Amino acid sequence: MKYLKPEGNWVNEEKATDCIHVLIIDDNPLDLLQLRKMLSNVDCRVSTIQDVASASEALGSNFDVCLLDFELGITNAFELLAQFNLVELPGPVILLTGQRSRDVEIKAAEIGIADYLQKLSFDPIQLERSIRYSRQRHRDLRHMTHVARHDDLTGLLNRNAFVKSLDEKLGASQACASTTYVFYIDVDAFKAVNDEFGHETGDKILHHVAAKLNNVIRHTDLAARFGGDEFVAAVFGLQEESVTTFCDKLMDNLNQPVEIGGSSIRCSVSIGVVRVSDTGSDISKLLRLSDQAMYLSLIHISE
Repeated sequence: MKYLKPEGNWVNEEKATDCIHVLIIDDNPLDLLQLRKMLSNVDCRVSTIQDVASASEALGSNFDVCLLDFELGITNAFELLAQFNLVELPGPVILLTGQRSRDVEIKAAEIGIADYLQKLSFDPIQLERSIRYSRQRHRDLRHMTHVARHDDLTGLLNRNAFVKSLDEKLGASQACASTTYVFYIDVDAFKAVNDEFGHETGDKILHHVAAKLNNVIRHTDLAARFGGDEFVAAVFGLQEESVTTFCDKLMDNLNQPVEIGGSSIRCSVSIGVVRVSDTGSDISKLLRLSDQAMYLSLIHISE
């Protein structure tokens, strides 16, 4: 069996396609060899990481399951995982430890680690079963989380998820309040469209607005449907002199006609804008002001 080791990562070249990607993070070479042997009969591609610096980067990339050693030199698995939301990782994390500890096991479950295995106490069949069950639970959890956080019609964030995500970004200093703007968007005369063309056509217009909104903002920004015909976007890193230009870009994209069943239906929106720093980062006040600004069809920027 041929293995490659580019930049410290072992890759099973024979099983590089049509198989799951198992990421192993362990600083003990003997344990790595043992785990690779145990996985030899599993249809998988194996990558291994031995240093903590590379581990953070690897967890941020694509993998199907991660086997993570608890003790990692001067740090441990909990400290390494503190920077991640485990539900949002592409695959589950299975914790491996040399000594069983009830406290570690309890905390592992609390932070969302899928399984806890004590080294030298499991065989290849048990490891394969743990991987299989953990992956299924992780898929189910990600699906349930997505349903809980997203609008089922448009796929955008729902109100609660938007507020929580914006609060987290501002609280963690990932965004500067003075260059973060919230755009409150309302589809004009939406009730009339529903009454004249039916709710199915109305749903297609909402899909249209959501898709156009996603095309304008970046993946680092936030977009949500608050219900009915109301949409909200949080745009980060936007300078004050660029707000009007960005708003015009939104209008140009969202005010395009929608082709439905051979007919062209005119779609127009009203937009209100508020800068986060003008509200003291009070999200409730921020949304209220942006809603008011939308109804006044103006850009609201406090001096």
